[in-house]
Amino acid sequence: TGSVCINLYRNAFWLHIDRGQVRVESAGFVDASLGASGGDLDIPPDALVRLLLGYHTFEQLTDAWPDARVQPAARDLVAVLFPLLNTHILMPY
Repeated sequence: TGSVCINLYRNAFWLHIDRGQVRVESAGFVDASLGASGGDLDIPPDALVRLLLGYHTFEQLTDAWPDARVQPAARDLVAVLFPLLNTHILMPY
């Protein structure tokens, strides 16, 4: 049971988990600039796709997207919600 704010820089959303039920709610704009708290997970939209599909872990994504960050309190939750999977994504040429 808990909530996590996923910030895509232009807009954000809350992922609420309560007794196995997942509910998504818009959070609008959440400031993730330097010095701002941002969301629990601040990530560009194209990196989020790779995270959601299990193509990369969050730590692997930070090599290509150094601006992606996760709050220390949410790091374990992000790892559990978005595990590395055996996936194959066809990328356009």
